[in-house]
Amino acid sequence: MNDEIILEKYTNKPITIKINEDNMLDCGGVIVSDNVLLFDAITDISGAVHGVLLNAQGQILYFRLAGGLPVSKSIASGVAQKSLKHLSITEQDGILHILIVKCEKNFTVHHYRTQGNSWIRSFPKNMDAATMYVDSCPCGQGKFALLVKCDENYILYLETFGKWQQIQHSPLPEDYTDISMTYFNGNIELVTSHEDGKVISSVLASPSIQKAENQAFEIKEIRKNPEDNMANGSIINSRYVTQLQENTDEIALIKEELSKLRSDIDNMSKILENAEKQYKYITICRDAAKQHDTQINQLGIKLQELINRFNGFSKQVR
Repeated sequence: MNDEIILEKYTNKPITIKINEDNMLDCGGVIVSDNVLLFDAITDISGAVHGVLLNAQGQILYFRLAGGLPVSKSIASGVAQKSLKHLSITEQDGILHILIVKCEKNFTVHHYRTQGNSWIRSFPKNMDAATMYVDSCPCGQGKFALLVKCDENYILYLETFGKWQQIQHSPLPEDYTDISMTYFNGNIELVTSHEDGKVISSVLASPSIQKAENQAFEIKEIRKNPEDNMANGSIINSRYVTQLQENTDEIALIKEELSKLRSDIDNMSKILENAEKQYKYITICRDAAKQHDTQINQLGIKLQELINRFNGFSKQVR
């Protein structure tokens, strides 16, 4: 478990969460809790921070930052640090997931997920005490996948609507190390390192397809050199790097189009500005023409009056 996490997803700028030298959990300058031993945190789609922590009193707390202030709620108590095998909070499709794995008398899995503004608790899953936690990941539609190891065998479970179901899959080779699990393109995938230095991406299962219990999922391996892959806590399939590059290229094209549109808008603004000036000038000329027309009419009336007076004088002279 890390002493410091930098959150960048759904945020305008990175948010640093760390356990400071006084064992207080500091979230971007806001103290969330004291006497913190372990923690994990993520951001939701609105950029708000959510997290879980274990303190020295044996309490597991869920916390979030609301209006810049921490709000927390106790999930469990009396938890010894040595019995806590895993504590995490993750997000997928706007749904938050909390996973707590404890091993005292039994290996016990507790899972929570959000449904709207509420948290839904799954039925606890008890396993043999010799079970080891390997990795987990949220899947689509609120599902959650868990990979464990017991008696040298890897076992995959899928939590759906509060219940855990074992998913059949092909055995993993014994030389797989540093296994991590992810959900991509509708499939549960493993990313592993091989003893020969290769990185292997394996499609382990598809949670949307129901299989018979005796039918195994096929593992497809894509071997890439480590330098062709990215690392961010765990090694990521080079396919994601390709997709990232494609997205980057698409963003560059969009930026170029936006720049052209801005230039066109600037040109149109200048044209409109000139048109507005010309309209104002035409309006002034029209008003001046109306004034001149009025003056001409007034002069015509005066001229007619003079003509009438002249005609009157002419009659008097005769």
